Amino acid sequence: MHWEMKHRNCLVLLDYWRTLRGRGSVPDQNDIRPQALKAILPHVFILDNSDRAGPVFRLAGTAVCEQFGFELRGAPFLSYWEAQCQPLVASMLRNARNALEPVCLYSIATHAGGGWGEFETALAPLAHDGKAGVRFIGVMQPVAHVPRLRYGGIVSQRLVVSEVACVPPKPDVIESRAVPQPPSSIRLAFLRLSTLLAADRSRA
Repeated sequence: MHWEMKHRNCLVLLDYWRTLRGRGSVPDQNDIRPQALKAILPHVFILDNSDRAGPVFRLAGTAVCEQFGFELRGAPFLSYWEAQCQPLVASMLRNARNALEPVCLYSIATHAGGGWGEFETALAPLAHDGKAGVRFIGVMQPVAHVPRLRYGGIVSQRLVVSEVACVPPKPDVIESRAVPQPPSSIRLAFLRLSTLLAADRSRA
């Protein structure tokens, strides 16, 4: 089954990543400038994929944490996928790391209260500490609005389709159907991600 990611916020991230990459290797995490992604910052996260135990959330925007219902920093990424999907998701991340290309995931998420929602996730590899592909910058974007307060946080995701570098031409981009983030939320996300990135650099 062929599927192309079309959500505007995911494509904004991938376009920015490709701009940073240019004709060279993948961008370094230190190259990421939150100001350049301010319109989508609440949906942005970074994974550390250097541990054999699996990728973990290094940083996560406010909207991503709200979707799961808690602060995601340090949480294992694969544990929020159904058990039968985890090996395939892990394999896609390995392929993306080896190819140094983005990976796109389409999933159905189940919420604690029994509700469900459709999500698109874009993940693009980053270099860190001189090693390419050990981290990923991503966007997890609901395809349609899911009222989080009613259904509770995400408890699992079922992978429907996954592809590497499935970026459609720009004329095919559809408009976002997500709830717009108010300016105060964008400012908060910008300050949060800027602070976390600075702290991450200081520990490197």
